[in-house]
Amino acid sequence: MLPVIKKIFSGPALPDAATDGLDLSPSKLASDIAANYFDKGYNCAQSVLMSASEIFGVEIPPELVRGAASFTGGIGYSGCVCGALVGASIFTGIISADEKRPRKNKKTLDINEKLQSIFRDNFKTTCCRVLRRDRDFKDRKANQRCREITAKTSGFLAALLCDYSYELYQPKDERRTKCREE
Repeated sequence: MLPVIKKIFSGPALPDAATDGLDLSPSKLASDIAANYFDKGYNCAQSVLMSASEIFGVEIPPELVRGAASFTGGIGYSGCVCGALVGASIFTGIISADEKRPRKNKKTLDINEKLQSIFRDNFKTTCCRVLRRDRDFKDRKANQRCREITAKTSGFLAALLCDYSYELYQPKDERRTKCREE
């Protein structure tokens, strides 16, 4: 059984009223939650991490979320690897890596290889600078693109982890985050 997520951040990611009539598949829900965090001012890596923590019921220490702030703009505005992909990769390690054999994590590496493949298939690159189309980080269009990439990456992660049979966090009074219909 998965641990119940600790409320580290204030309020739910999506208000209950915001879910009325929406596609509540894990992928769509993860996308919406990540976009909401991005809109609240979190970067791409943080938004994906926090979305995944809510969807899968895994406690993420606030220090890790703060540390993910470093991935803004492809690692400190360098334009290197996309922070959304980094956040997703970190989360896969959190839930699948073997603590006793740190270099022998075939499952973690397999998941990340597949995740990166899905990301590349959809966006053609993992480079933040290319994804942002060389736009300044204050450019509204570039930030909208980052929001879109963040949301989609979070959705890819949720779908992929469901495919790998990871169970979703299931509050007693809700049934909206099941990987598969029963």
